This record gives sequence, structure tokens and C-alpha cells, in this order.
Amino acid sequence: MDATLKAEFEKPGLTTFTAVSIALSGGTVYLVSGGADITISAQLYSAYNSTYGALGDVDVINDGIDGQTTRATITLHPPSSAAIAAISAPTEQSARVFVYQGAVNTATGASIGTVETLFRGELDYPSLSVSEAGYALTLECGTEEARLLERNEERKLVNSFHQACFSGELGLEKVTALVRKVYWRATAPTTVVATSRPRGPGGRS
Repeated sequence: MDATLKAEFEKPGLTTFTAVSIALSGGTVYLVSGGADITISAQLYSAYNSTYGALGDVDVINDGIDGQTTRATITLHPPSSAAIAAISAPTEQSARVFVYQGAVNTATGASIGTVETLFRGELDYPSLSVSEAGYALTLECGTEEARLLERNEERKLVNSFHQACFSGELGLEKVTALVRKVYWRATAPTTVVATSRPRGPGGRS
């Protein structure tokens, strides 16, 4: 943690905030908790965005254990169905997401020191709930490491996947079935390095 920010956290009566940035295709959205805008590294984070609404809750972010990876759950309160549709569009999946924590100078509205990055990942999927208070759009976010745990079941030794990787390569075009499994990298690579034994007296080896 930044030394200046750490020293501020040790003071009584400080004002903290949580900030979120989401890099949507239509532009990056910068939101901050609380009722006032805050400037972080020359970038203005808004308490309310006229298009995308306000930041609600950010659940406690914990490190993943065993077969799990770090996740973040962020709740937004969008003002309209158009905003919901824009954020929830399939094309926005994997949009870059950052979550920060910091302290604010209430006199200037600027963050103190360097904010602490709590989460860096990508948008996974949204879920919507509606109440008398309005819309609540919950964004489930994951990290790049989560992709390493995917089973990748679509990777098969068939023409469609082969063409997706190597467009125009027709080696599997006429293959309709395999009588045995083919395991990738199961065969040891061949070598072209020749070996010889030293020759004995008279030229005999």
C-alpha cells in the first residue's frame, strides 16, 4: 500500500471510498461510492453517471483457494432499461474491470496518495433484480486466471475446430470419425542428431 495512503488510514475520522472503472465498448465508466465526485490520478470518478447510474455495493473481495480464483461482485443502479441493455450486451463480456479503495481529501475532492487496487479482472455476466427502489444490476467479475481452469471442451480433433484454428487447412475435411483417441504431444519428438561410437584400432568400431 502507498505510504501516504497507509498513513491516512491510520488517522481517525478519515473519509474512504470505493471506486470502479468498467471499460465498455462505448467508453470507460468511472463510478465512485458516496455522494461526491472524486478525482483519482487526474481522472474524475462520478457518484452518479447520467447514462449508467450509480455504484451500489462492492462485495468483499477474497483471494481464490484450491480450484477457485478471485471474484468480484459489483452492484450498479442503472437509471433506465437502455443502460441495462448496454451493460448486459454479450459484446461487453470480458470488459476490463478495476476496483480501487482510497481516502479522499474532503476539502479538495481529490484522492490522497495512490489508491489501492483491490481487483483487476473482467466482466463475466450480469444479473438483474427489480424492486420499488428501482433497478439493481449485479455484475459478476472474474480474472484471467479463471480461464486457465476452463475445460475447453470445444477443442476437438474435428474439421470445424481445425478450420477455426487454421483457416483453409483441409486435413480433416473428409474425416467423419476416429477409431481411437489422438492425444496431443503424446509422441516424443523425433531427432535428426546422429550418434556414432568411437572407432577402435584398425578402423573397427
